[in-house]
Amino acid sequence: MLPLLREGDEILIDPRAYVNAKIQPDDIVWVQDPRNRKNEMVKQVLTVEPSGQIFVVGLNRAESTDSRHFGTVSSVQILGKVTSQFS
Repeated sequence: MLPLLREGDEILIDPRAYVNAKIQPDDIVWVQDPRNRKNEMVKQVLTVEPSGQIFVVGLNRAESTDSRHFGTVSSVQILGKVTSQFS
């Protein structure tokens, strides 16, 4: 499977998407890397736990580093929702 995003692709992110809405499974989100706060990633929400912890996965799961490697992320690490992709 090819990566969702390739070099040169552009995405549109809504940083206020979750001000009045809840994060839902299958949302594509812009998330802060829990291992290095300077890095950001685009991931898909797999599950949202009642405690507010979120399990995120890459769409190219064979090649992706995600919650399977670093654990869940908190809702404050979700920086926005991806609303569009342009190639």
